[in-house]
Amino acid sequence: MPGSGPSVQTAASAPSPERIAELDGLRGAAVLLVVAWHYLDTFSSPWLTPFRLGWTGVDLFFVLSGYLIGGILLDNRDRRSYFKPFYGRRIHRIFPLYYAWVALVLLLHMPADAPRWSYAVFAQNFFIGAHPTWDSVWIGHTWSLAIEEQFYLLAPLFIRFVPPRALPWIGGAVLAGAPVCRWLMPAGWPLAANVLTPGRADTLVFGVLAAGLVRHPPALGWLQRRRRVLWTATVLISLPVLYLSAHFRSISRMHPMWYSLIAMAYVCVLLSSVVHPPALVSRLLRMRALQKAGALSFAIYIFHLPLFAAVHNLTGSPLLAGLAGGAATLALAQLSSDYFEGPLLRRGRTKYRYT
Repeated sequence: MPGSGPSVQTAASAPSPERIAELDGLRGAAVLLVVAWHYLDTFSSPWLTPFRLGWTGVDLFFVLSGYLIGGILLDNRDRRSYFKPFYGRRIHRIFPLYYAWVALVLLLHMPADAPRWSYAVFAQNFFIGAHPTWDSVWIGHTWSLAIEEQFYLLAPLFIRFVPPRALPWIGGAVLAGAPVCRWLMPAGWPLAANVLTPGRADTLVFGVLAAGLVRHPPALGWLQRRRRVLWTATVLISLPVLYLSAHFRSISRMHPMWYSLIAMAYVCVLLSSVVHPPALVSRLLRMRALQKAGALSFAIYIFHLPLFAAVHNLTGSPLLAGLAGGAATLALAQLSSDYFEGPLLRRGRTKYRYT
């Protein structure tokens, strides 16, 4: 999932598009939620109830992506070099590791229900949405990257060409329209609300609107003066989500408004972390483990499920698959960061500059 810059700043510098340590911690929490969901889903212990909503780590990724990408686009919307630096950096961030993994899966003839070409053009989520089951564990989890890429196609156009005063109105229309899209999804497509971009657009737009909010001095000042109000709202909105975790049964049976409520909870957490988090929350989000997971989150997301499946197929033990698959995931993610992703990201930042 996207990172946006080399430096780490304090949460007080909210309007900056550069990396904020607390947001790196949230990114780490997001990927660990997803890993926990996939690794613990094979167990049925009531002690694992808190992890039933681990899949919402993807929602947190979407909110973070909307915030970070929206912030970059808003900060550079009037620059002469707008599209080229944005897409040049995004290509260096996503394409190398993604296409390397897709090529490996295809070369090894791993199973995939969606047409192979759909993975090459980030259209796999449309085919997954039209089927009653998830695609192959080797590659199907990349549906969320397809949503990200489709967001990258649309967001720069809107932010560049739509008058600034009209953007909040368009954002509000998306927030209202996404639940309707989820509600209108065909009954025979139980995964469509979860994996199709129109049904998840509100989660991304929540992040974009949050980026605009902290770039509006009166709004940012209001939030900074009323931090307790923001944290109270975070707690109150999160309570129904906690209720959902205790009663969650299936994504395909979830009411369309739950997605919006989850996104609202995460955007409140994000704003609280950006505006000025309480000292305890800041320390938690700055924990070394979360920072490391956040820095490696994209590679962890790509590798964690296939490696778990590979070990599970060899041993038949979900516990061993979780331990060995997790260790192998971290090792591969670190190697990718050091020798593959890292050099390419630095090249992208050096070659593509906003002027």
